[in-house]
Amino acid sequence: MQEFDPNNPLIDTPKRPVFLTVLCILTFIWSGLSLFSNFFVAVLYDFYVQFLGTQESGVFEELFYFIAESDRIMFFANGFLFLGSIIGAVFMFRLKKIGFHIYTISNLVILFTPMIFAGASSINFSELFLVTLPFILMYFLNFKHMK
Repeated sequence: MQEFDPNNPLIDTPKRPVFLTVLCILTFIWSGLSLFSNFFVAVLYDFYVQFLGTQESGVFEELFYFIAESDRIMFFANGFLFLGSIIGAVFMFRLKKIGFHIYTISNLVILFTPMIFAGASSINFSELFLVTLPFILMYFLNFKHMK
């Protein structure tokens, strides 16, 4: 595929498949919200621990234990990894292969941050098999359209 030449309008620019566009938009939404929430928790970490600790057991109990056992740095790390995911999606939106690699590495590393920073004993396999791997596979199926 050739680059667009404004002096020769007869050469078509590469077309982005609709499926790739939808995947990128979903990634922008999910990773953008995750980026925001992780940085928000990281910045207001002490407030979250104090607030969730005063709540009666119930809805917030599991969230409290996860945040309390985690280090603030984990939320910053996840935020930067979600930023990497967004950057990868932007490159793939522009049909650049490097975006697939950035996206894949960022999302696979995100799976390990709870083990590294929170002492979790294993990977969240439901997230791995229901979200991360299917998205990587769907992006890989569009890899041939990238340059």
